[in-house]
Parts: sequence; C-alpha cells; structure tokens
Amino acid sequence: WSNPSFTIPINLVQAGKNTVKMMVDTKNTGSWCTWIAQGQLIIDGGCQGTATCRYVNTNKSSYAPGETVQVTYEVDTSQASQQIRVESNLKNPSGQIVAGTSKTYTTSGSSNDPQTVNLALPSSTPGGTYKVEILVFDKATGVLESTCSKEFTVTGGGGGGGCTLSCTATVPATALVGQSVTFISSATASGCTGAIEYFWFFGDGTTAVAQTQNTTWTFPAPGV
Repeated sequence: WSNPSFTIPINLVQAGKNTVKMMVDTKNTGSWCTWIAQGQLIIDGGCQGTATCRYVNTNKSSYAPGETVQVTYEVDTSQASQQIRVESNLKNPSGQIVAGTSKTYTTSGSSNDPQTVNLALPSSTPGGTYKVEILVFDKATGVLESTCSKEFTVTGGGGGGGCTLSCTATVPATALVGQSVTFISSATASGCTGAIEYFWFFGDGTTAVAQTQNTTWTFPAPGV
C-alpha cells in the first residue's frame, strides 16, 4: 500500500535543496522500481489544513494473525463541507504497512459521520504491538492535513515470524580527497527469504547498492 510516512533525521537536512530517494525492489532481483505520485515535508510534526481527525478506534484490542480489523474513524472540518480522501493503514511493529485502503467522501463541519473500513491482517503476521494509522488528505489539493493512530495487539507468532534485520556500519571519521575509503557493515537476518542487499549513502549525493556487505568510495571533493 502507498503513502508510507517516515521521519528524516534533522542532521541529514542541509540548507538549500534536499532529495529523498525511495527505491523498491519488488522481486529481490536488484532491479529497482518505484512510482512516486508526490511527497510532503511536514515541519516539526505538524500538519496544516482545515480537516482534522477526531478519533480512530478498532473493534477489538487484540487480534490473531489473519483476522480482520474493523477500523472506525471520524474527521471534522472547519469548512461547511470538504471533500477528503482518507487512507487507513495497519502498521507492524517495524513500521511497515501490512494492509491498507483509501476512501473518498465529503465531511460536513463537526457533524457525526463516522466511517468504518475492514482491513485483514496477513496470516503470516508475527505477534507484537501494531498500529492503525489514519491519513487525511484534502481531495482537491492532495495535501495531508491530519493524522491520528491507535495501537492494538497481535497475538501468536503467525507463519514464519516475519522478516527482521539487525544492522551495523563502521565508517571512518575523516578521509582524504582522491583516496579510496573502506566502509564495513554487517547484517543479521531472521525469518527472511531473500538475500540481504546493502544500500550506501556517502553524503555527497552518491549512493551504491551491492550484494556484498563492504564497499569502497573515493571522494572527489572536500565536504562534510
């Protein structure tokens, strides 16, 4: 499902233009592919707009893998009426979206017009604390105006326990221009079926994707 949300560490943001690159390897073959409709940068975690999510609830607090989560939410607007598009997503403990849907409708002021959607958990879902997240967009502009969320529990282990990665990286504190620098990493996979792939961001706008865990890079110019 689309529209994942994530936080960019502030130390990576620089004055001027900044680029966020998203790559998806759908078949784990090394051929990256994605389609991005739009992006929105939210400063200090705040959305601007006339629509606000009043609440979101689930019909139960605990589910088994494969069960359907009934999600009910309500959105208000400071306008007399507003056409909105609402995305409802289920996120696993790692923040990955495991189920989702989108609904477009017109809400009026603060009238009571709760909406209900049903989202099925994958049968292989591992146990843990999950979250239902509601994203409210203005239909005309496509701008994200409000979010709300609620946690729930998935019991049991599911089929296969899910895929998790534990990663570390060792990089030098300084390097000389024109001199090859070695970057060392390690990754331990649990419950994963595909091969581990390593993505390196060197800080100068250059990236590298490799099957091997270690790589080298030569910086062409000084910088931080």
